[in-house]
Amino acid sequence: MNDQELWEKERNSAIFQKIKKLFSEDDVFWNNEIMANMFVNFCLMILCGILILSYILVKIGVFEVDANEMNVVLMVNLPVITITCLISQFFKCSKHWIKYMLCVSSIIVTMGLCATIRIFVVLIVCIPVLLSTRYYSRKFTFFISVLTIIAFFAAEMVYARSPMIDLNLITLPDGTSLSITTAGLRAAVIENGYNFSTYVFDLFRGSFLPNFFLYSLISLICAELARRAHDMVLDQNEISKKTEGMKVELDMATAIQTSVMPKIFPAFPTRPELDVYASMYPAKEVGGDFYDYYFIDDDHLVLVIADVSGKGIPAALFMMISKALIKTYAQVYKDPAVIATEVNKQLCEENEVEMFVTAWIGILEVSTGIVTAVDCGHEYPLLQHAGGDYQIIKEKKSFVLGGMSFSKFHNYSFKMDKGDTLFLYTDGVPEATDANETLYGLNRLESILNRIDAHSTKELLDSVKTDVDAFVKDAPQFDDLTMLTLHINK
Repeated sequence: MNDQELWEKERNSAIFQKIKKLFSEDDVFWNNEIMANMFVNFCLMILCGILILSYILVKIGVFEVDANEMNVVLMVNLPVITITCLISQFFKCSKHWIKYMLCVSSIIVTMGLCATIRIFVVLIVCIPVLLSTRYYSRKFTFFISVLTIIAFFAAEMVYARSPMIDLNLITLPDGTSLSITTAGLRAAVIENGYNFSTYVFDLFRGSFLPNFFLYSLISLICAELARRAHDMVLDQNEISKKTEGMKVELDMATAIQTSVMPKIFPAFPTRPELDVYASMYPAKEVGGDFYDYYFIDDDHLVLVIADVSGKGIPAALFMMISKALIKTYAQVYKDPAVIATEVNKQLCEENEVEMFVTAWIGILEVSTGIVTAVDCGHEYPLLQHAGGDYQIIKEKKSFVLGGMSFSKFHNYSFKMDKGDTLFLYTDGVPEATDANETLYGLNRLESILNRIDAHSTKELLDSVKTDVDAFVKDAPQFDDLTMLTLHINK
């Protein structure tokens, strides 16, 4: 086996894979990592400021730290911070290895703080661990925790041999307490007959070990915080993926719903005597309103406008079923009441969602101008005779479709002559609400229809929509807004 094969074997070993996993990156957290790098970079600059402030306090006598050691601390830490910050800024904190460089630099700076500020030293040691939690990775926090405690132990051993003042008391073999306040610890303990190895053991047992347990507890808490933040980000990412998937599905549903609605105008190019136009503005991506118009023979034109209870995809599905049923039975029967009766029976069967449809179904006999219609709990239509005003047709309503299987439906009729216009709509028009929760209202609709000087059905519906928008202003649209109009040309 050659060297290359040996390397390949080693690379695929369990240990290598564990190391590789330790340093692996997750693209989900990449944006957070860049922001975390910037945050840690900023914290390093703050630590640099604390070191400089500590140096000033030592100089004025607030802290009793050996001046030479303080100089060494500054000589080590200031270049570390400067170089680290410059490299981070140069790469705009956008490299995976920058987080390791920043956190290792924070460990070095923290050790400098431990040498100058001995009060609450274990809390100072936890600074790199606290900073590492910002990366939302428990394994990375553990990794920094281990590096920090190794560095802290090494720093304590260096401190034990340094000529600094120690605030701890040492118990001598004869039971007396010795406060080391001058010279180096090594020289002091030997001078007093105290074995240095024993002192190191006492230091480890009396200072390092309790601090280590407290540090470990804080590290575990930090790791748990990092894990929870990690899981939260993953949950949010999963929700975002589902939301994105739902948006794609909603876009498809919108496209499907739009495709089943007749939208080519003029509606009947070969029938110049008729001008039909319709518009629909869903409150959501998909809505429950629908309209339809089609000839069932050369002399009979079916007009349908309806509103399904509810909103969103369920209403859209129920809408498509209702629309298909109405068109199917309209091909068989020329009686709106019979069409409504058959559709109602079908919708009531296994209607576990308990949805229903309000609908207006009318059939125009073109040769006579007579419109036979059934109003299944829908809005009153408005009719304008040539040269006159729009009038509300208030005939008796039947029950909604899909409500009760035994419902009875009845027709009514009216006549349209040349120059007449029929205006149909859903409740989204009169129930449009402004910011003060004031309804647009049927009276306002009738009034604006009579004021509009429209030269086509499209212009008529556009003008009504403009007036509704002006009334509602910035208030949200709560309901679908659908209109259908028929004009008999002169």
